[in-house]
Amino acid sequence: MNKSWEKEAVVFDEIYEGRGLVGKIPLLGPFIQRGIIERHNRALAFLQACGAQTILDLGCGVGRFAVAAARHGVTVYGYDISAPAIAQAQAAARQAGVSDRCHFLTADLLTVAFPPADAWFDLGCLHYLPDPAQVVQKLTHVPHLFSCLPLKGHWLSPLHYVYRTLLRGQKYLEFSEADIRRLLAAYPNLQIDRSGMVYYVTTVVAV
Repeated sequence: MNKSWEKEAVVFDEIYEGRGLVGKIPLLGPFIQRGIIERHNRALAFLQACGAQTILDLGCGVGRFAVAAARHGVTVYGYDISAPAIAQAQAAARQAGVSDRCHFLTADLLTVAFPPADAWFDLGCLHYLPDPAQVVQKLTHVPHLFSCLPLKGHWLSPLHYVYRTLLRGQKYLEFSEADIRRLLAAYPNLQIDRSGMVYYVTTVVAV
């Protein structure tokens, strides 16, 4: 993955609190902030719905979701390519008193041998990978998933292309519902919900 994520994985977390460059942009900043807070809350709701006890957090960043999940008694394995982000995640887990349930690793997801788990969570990682299918293939032993994937052709697409691809040199993928079903074909029992500029994808949980 592009090495620009070494620092950006840390900076990205500022959006949750409306800080940093994005937070200073009128209208756009609050819009993006609301979106990532919704993503976080949906992930926690699915965590409780699926009853997972052990989860994998792909692109965990500074551990915001991982620590929240661990507070619910869940064991979390978090992965991020950014060593500074992983260091902050470890510190956050210690401060929250859940470091015994949080296992963080600095790694490229393409090189990870994922342990057994009940669910994997992608709160904004797979669409930055050159080939997310390679990672998904290594996760098919995990029965449940939560993924947040950008909608193909939404109104922010040109801005994402300019910023991510042209300026940052980062891969950035967008998806149709058909693309998602192809990517996650190993999980035929999917629920795909569109909200704003993203799709929320989960396995269906029996009630």
